[in-house]
Amino acid sequence: MKAFIAASLLCVSLIAEKNPKIENSFDASSGNPQASYRDHPDLAMAACSACGKSGQVMVATGQDVTIYDPSGAVLKTQSMTDFLTAAGVAPGMVNDPRGTYDPFIERWILVCSCSTDFLMVSGTKDATATWKGIAISGASGDLTMFPGYDKNGVYISEFQPKLNSRVVAIPSADVAWSGDRNISLAHEAIFTDRPYEMRPAIDPDPRKKPTDQGLTFAATSRTGFSVSPRIADTFF
Repeated sequence: MKAFIAASLLCVSLIAEKNPKIENSFDASSGNPQASYRDHPDLAMAACSACGKSGQVMVATGQDVTIYDPSGAVLKTQSMTDFLTAAGVAPGMVNDPRGTYDPFIERWILVCSCSTDFLMVSGTKDATATWKGIAISGASGDLTMFPGYDKNGVYISEFQPKLNSRVVAIPSADVAWSGDRNISLAHEAIFTDRPYEMRPAIDPDPRKKPTDQGLTFAATSRTGFSVSPRIADTFF
């Protein structure tokens, strides 16, 4: 059994400056050791200084999803099961959710391998508002899902048996759902047989064009017990 430990969350100023400073710190979600679901206490954390009235911070675990303001005040909290159900997907087992905020489309992004590998996206830059979710592949039980983005798209790494990764690439316009429309997989591209544990980078370049070099992914190469990072691939 894994114990839950209170996480000290650091809210850092997102203004570009040579020496960024810590604006505030507070204890985030500590989990509930008495809950029926106690495994995989990994924290998914993301922040946006331009969201809500004064900024928002999202913290997700296998138990719950909580939105804070920069002072640490709770703006909204839901069990992970209720969050996924409200997003329109069937939860099942929850494995290591991970999230980020994409400023290009002004959407929060959360990935989680539950009954299958899900992508959840907020409808606006307000993380306390409506989210929608969709199954992006037939995979499930994945502990290695990671999201990333650039100006052109959203990228998600998944585990591929026996010891590889696959990468899902979705154009930004298809991710940024609105109204009755859900996230679209019409232009989804899946790349298979990639190195194990690939993780997409975050590219903040606002001048990037669709014809520019794609997003960089990092992977780990294993020799014996050593693990070293290396550049693995680019997409789009």
